[in-house]
Amino acid sequence: MRLLIIIAAYFIFKEAIQFLAEKSKHLAYAHDYSFTVIP
Repeated sequence: MRLLIIIAAYFIFKEAIQFLAEKSKHLAYAHDYSFTVIP
C-alpha cells in the first residue's frame, strides 16, 4: 500500500514539474515577445 502511494506521489510530482516548466517557458516567451513588440 505504501509503495503505491510513493509511486503515485512520484508521478504527480513529475507531472507538476513538467507543468511548471511548460508554464515558465510560456511566460518567458511572452516576456520576450512583449519586449520585442514594445521597445
